[in-house]
Amino acid sequence: HSPLDAPKALLLVELDSGQIARSIPLPANRLGAPLVQGDTAYCVGGDGSLFAIGLAQGKTEWRLPGVASLSPYPPALAGQRLILPGSAPFLTAVDLAERRVVWRVEASGQTPYFLPSPLAVADTVYAANWNGSLYALDAASGAQRWRWELPAGDGSRLCVLDQTPLLAGDLLLIASYDHHLYAIERESGQTRWRSPDLGRRIYSRPARVGDAVYVAAFRHELHAFRLADGAAL
Repeated sequence: HSPLDAPKALLLVELDSGQIARSIPLPANRLGAPLVQGDTAYCVGGDGSLFAIGLAQGKTEWRLPGVASLSPYPPALAGQRLILPGSAPFLTAVDLAERRVVWRVEASGQTPYFLPSPLAVADTVYAANWNGSLYALDAASGAQRWRWELPAGDGSRLCVLDQTPLLAGDLLLIASYDHHLYAIERESGQTRWRSPDLGRRIYSRPARVGDAVYVAAFRHELHAFRLADGAAL
């Protein structure tokens, strides 16, 4: 068997030394990034199972099979609900107390994947999709509050959102493969401002420092904008 086919493990690494402190085997041939809450880590396996792993005991506390597809990014927590991204058209919420799926949102389009980690703020979940949409969803029910879409281009560029939006006061900041950074009003889903064309795809999340926002295009310059109105600094 190939090593890629062998069962994988969750590794606990010591911060000071970088040495592996513990290896917790899991019955999955691939694993997504974990979310750690207290003494429990939550991650999705290649078979779609959600694992709850007790870090102190070093074993799986429970497993919920077939709930989500694999994503390289970790889940998000909204109260007692775990929001699972995935390489499929579905965003899934699991109630941790009841250990069951409580809602699932489906996207459409050519690449309708909820790959990036969602962002949970109070009772709202903000989730970016590869179809170029940003969804604001009720955390309890999954009901859509609003949906923002990238402006239609001429077809020469990929209109993909592949990052978790950044919360900045009453704005959500998100960059796209279409070379632009967008500031979106968190309550309404309206565009506050859009950066100029930065010349290349933007893969990384923006960063906020005070009243400024910084973003880097792929292998290109670092750009700074004023948070309030998007003016170049």
